[in-house]
Amino acid sequence: PWQFTNSGLSCAVSRPERRQIPPNGWGQSRNVQSSGSPATGHSRIHSVVSSNSVHNLVDFSSFPSDQMMTSAEQTEVRALYEGVARILNTQCANGMVVGNCRCGVYLFYDYDGEPIYVGKTWESLRTRIRRHLTNQRTDAVAMHVLDPFEVAEIEMWPFWDLSDLKDKISEKDKELLSRAEFTVYQMALEQSTFGATLNEGNIPSKDVIEMPPSIRGFILAPELRSVRKHPDLRIARRAQTFAELARVISERQVKVNLRTTLLVQAQRLEYLARSRLNEVQGNSNQSDGL
Repeated sequence: PWQFTNSGLSCAVSRPERRQIPPNGWGQSRNVQSSGSPATGHSRIHSVVSSNSVHNLVDFSSFPSDQMMTSAEQTEVRALYEGVARILNTQCANGMVVGNCRCGVYLFYDYDGEPIYVGKTWESLRTRIRRHLTNQRTDAVAMHVLDPFEVAEIEMWPFWDLSDLKDKISEKDKELLSRAEFTVYQMALEQSTFGATLNEGNIPSKDVIEMPPSIRGFILAPELRSVRKHPDLRIARRAQTFAELARVISERQVKVNLRTTLLVQAQRLEYLARSRLNEVQGNSNQSDGL
């Protein structure tokens, strides 16, 4: 279902202009299987591609004629949207739907299980995460810091006590969320092979806190995930993301943090390419390519 063009993978279609395992003591993750029932071990949920349940989320007719996706590519996008929706609709231990939680912290992982992006929200986890991965209306996506198709898993820490508040979030509660974000950020740095994430903004140092139980799940079903995680496809997409980010930097006055993100992307690309080369060289019977 993937096609290569002069500009990279054809599935990397731009939207129209109208778009724009925590350490012990930090809380527990809830494991959710595809049936939605609790289980033991690390939390995981598997998405499935339903019929047209997410068609209304994607206005395929709005794509310019020269950027229209093939039916296979539309299936890929629908699978992404369906997977994100499935995770956000997961029930927490209290019976509440995690995506409806107003306040929380989230962490994205790539196909190597590498933590790549940390964020917080007080407008709802559903709204914020969908902006990153489906609506593409965040600076991280617009500036090509974050590639939604490189996000394999989502982990969320809902703060239900804060979400019950009817009024505006107080400065005290915002500070608590900032401390929670820094706590998850430190966890991500400890887990990262590169000791860094792709966050383009600075996450101020705070006192770490004990985190509430989290929900973590895969976006795609296993069969689609095995295709999407192929290193050659990921190298092509990562190289394209790196080039686009470099272009953005060359055309604007940007903060140092964005240049740091460019360096991390370069390290991630080099690591993936070298790992793939070692894999191919280590298996003389393996044919080159897909």
